[in-house]
Amino acid sequence: MHRPDFENFRGLLNSLATTFGKKPPDDVQVQAYWAALRDLPYELVEQGARHHTRFGKFYPKPVELRPRDDKPTGAPESRNTLDDAERDAERWRERVQVSGDALALAALQDAAWSRKLATTDDRHPAYAETLRQARLAADRHLELLTGRSLVKPR
Repeated sequence: MHRPDFENFRGLLNSLATTFGKKPPDDVQVQAYWAALRDLPYELVEQGARHHTRFGKFYPKPVELRPRDDKPTGAPESRNTLDDAERDAERWRERVQVSGDALALAALQDAAWSRKLATTDDRHPAYAETLRQARLAADRHLELLTGRSLVKPR
């Protein structure tokens, strides 16, 4: 799904709540469902909601809105390759911290905050703080690269 689909997605969750006799989800719940389902096209999520409306008994969990063949099995081969990338990134962070290389650590922190910023919806309550942290990490990285302080003296 893409950002233009967000309001339709919220409406879809609200209609499911009405159908199953629940109150509409709040912003945090909508963000959680969005995060769990954003890798799918909106049409597939909508199709899952129609199927659940027809055959479900309770308000659906995100996994119940995914296509049947996309459900996790728990088998090692069903693991997301992102898990492996995250483990590799964690190993690099550990190596950098042990080495004490301030520039490398600043670069990793800059990259981590930039990635988090890129995956945070600008309507999410934590967006402003994520943006602030990303800017701080980028400034720190730039300071170490250039050797000049970016903080203006008062």
